[in-house]
Amino acid sequence: MKNSSSPKFCFRIHEAGSDRILAICDASVLGLLLEEGELRLEVSRNFYSGSGCDEKGALELLESSTIVNAVGEGIISLMLKNRLVEESNVLRISGVPHAQLISIG
Repeated sequence: MKNSSSPKFCFRIHEAGSDRILAICDASVLGLLLEEGELRLEVSRNFYSGSGCDEKGALELLESSTIVNAVGEGIISLMLKNRLVEESNVLRISGVPHAQLISIG
């Protein structure tokens, strides 16, 4: 899923018991600290970065993960377009969209 050109998304897979946790973000927001009121989200390299992918790779990762933590316009737009998340479940921090998904069952 690595791409020789600059990847659109950065991601890391975290395994926890039977869960496959996908941390994925737009490459453009990696390393940012988002703060708004009581909300604070660090898009840390340790959590979100390890590999890169394009939209096709991101969809494969999203569909094969049990928990998803996603940040950025590009990845959230892709998730909305593919009905993986609803707009009402997207949180914006300093204007940057963030969503979490948990697969049950």
